[in-house]
Amino acid sequence: MKMAFTVIAPVDLNLNPRVKEPFKLELEKSFCCFCCRSGPLTVVTSIPQTGYVSGQILPITCEVDNTSNVNLTAVKFELRKLVTFHTNQPRSEKRESKVIIAQLSVGPVNAGESRTFSQQMEIPALPPTNLLNCGIIALDYDLHVECDVSGPHRNLTGKVPITLGTIPLASVKPPVEDPSLAPTQPVSPVSPPGDGVGGALGWNVADSAGGALYPNIPPPQFVETEYRAPKITGRDDSEHTQIIGDSTFAPRYPTFQFKNATAPELSP
Repeated sequence: MKMAFTVIAPVDLNLNPRVKEPFKLELEKSFCCFCCRSGPLTVVTSIPQTGYVSGQILPITCEVDNTSNVNLTAVKFELRKLVTFHTNQPRSEKRESKVIIAQLSVGPVNAGESRTFSQQMEIPALPPTNLLNCGIIALDYDLHVECDVSGPHRNLTGKVPITLGTIPLASVKPPVEDPSLAPTQPVSPVSPPGDGVGGALGWNVADSAGGALYPNIPPPQFVETEYRAPKITGRDDSEHTQIIGDSTFAPRYPTFQFKNATAPELSP
C-alpha cells in the first residue's frame, strides 16, 4: 500500500529577530552616452519585514527618482522559490531550481520624473523556509527586483530575502471580526479539510507553541499548494501496489487568513 501525506516542521518567525526588521533595497545607476553622463536613476524598494507566512500579504513600496535621460519602462517584482539539492554520493554535486511564485510590475517612469508605487502580493500555500532535519534539500525565498530601462543599457537587478514560516509574527494585527457574523455553534478550525488523506496528519494547532504563546493569532487552515505531483507511483511499484487516496498529490500547508490584516509600518 502507498499513501502520500505532508510532513513539515513548525517554523516560528518570532524566534528570529532579523525577520521582524524592515528591509530596503536601493538600486542606482548613471548612464553614459558618448562623453555625456546623465544624472542617476534611483529605485528604492521597501518592505515592512522579511518574515511572512502563507496567506499573508506582502506589501511593497517602490520609490523611483529618475534624474537620468533614460526612460524606466517598468519595475518587475517576482516572488521566487529557490531549491538547492545536495548529494555526496557517488560524488559531491549540487543542483539549483528557481520557481516564480507570483509576479507584478509597476511603471513606467520617464526621464526627469519621480513616482512612488504601493503594491501588494499575496503569498500562496507554500512550504516554510529551510527544511529542518533534511540534509539534502535547502529551501529559500526571495523577492527579485528588475528595473527595465530603454535603449541599449543594462537593467538594474537586486533581491530581497524572504523567510517563510508556519507561525506568523505576533506583531501582525489579525483582522477584526464582525460579531454579527460569529457562528452560533462552536467551530474547530484546526482540523484539516476533507477526509485528511494527503493532508497535514498529526498537526494539532491547539497543542502547538503558536497556539499557546500567541493567542491573538488565528489558527491556520490547511490549503493544498498549486504545485501538484502528477503521480506518486515509482519504479519499484507494481500492479499489486495499492494506492490509498488520489494517485496524484498536492501537499497541504498551514495558511492564514490575513487578507485584511495590518503589518507594522515602515520606519522612516
